[in-house]
Amino acid sequence: YPTPYPTPYPTPYPTPYASARPTPYATAIETPYPTAYSTPECEPVVHLPMDEFTGGSYDGWSNARTDFSPGFGYFMGRYAVNDPFPYKEYKDIPTDVFELLFMVDFYEIDSWDPDNRNGPDCIFIWFGDTKVFIGIFNADSDEGVRESNLDGIKCMSRSQGPPAQIGFGSANDQKHNITCWIPPQFFADGKMKVTLETRVNGPIEDESSGWDNAKLSYVYRCD
Repeated sequence: YPTPYPTPYPTPYPTPYASARPTPYATAIETPYPTAYSTPECEPVVHLPMDEFTGGSYDGWSNARTDFSPGFGYFMGRYAVNDPFPYKEYKDIPTDVFELLFMVDFYEIDSWDPDNRNGPDCIFIWFGDTKVFIGIFNADSDEGVRESNLDGIKCMSRSQGPPAQIGFGSANDQKHNITCWIPPQFFADGKMKVTLETRVNGPIEDESSGWDNAKLSYVYRCD
């Protein structure tokens, strides 16, 4: 989303996380919502440690499990039908934060189906009690770039490349970067719970989700 007005300010959002496995597809997510400005007295974005789930670590997530494949590496998952959703409660968020930036990689693993008798396979991200629809996914389609907007929360999902067999079953898989911008009314008490919901209709052998590289950042308005 190029801005129509040139600005001397650098973008406040760095590109997402470098992959250990090179990919020919661009993975940076450019924000269409410029909100922070850098000055010598103000650091516009403060990043909390990234949750990489390396070696089976849960990194503070509840209902967590970890899995591994050479194509995906270590990640949180896999989650299939009737599995509890993983969540993390972030606390002690400073009162002067202008907005939060939440980033996570979503792994679409095996036979995701957009049209079956029990409803489409899809994902949501909850911020507190607000459930943001991210999208319906299809193992044979490249979902590309998608945007969601609910109650002031803006989310963008971008695929890292076309469907391909990456790990586990023989069906195609796909990796997606998700970035969400959360306004201050959702963390007014200094806390925010993030829940990652997988809505699929089959067992783990048929279709599942994975989550990786979860990261929360504080965005300040330096003006």
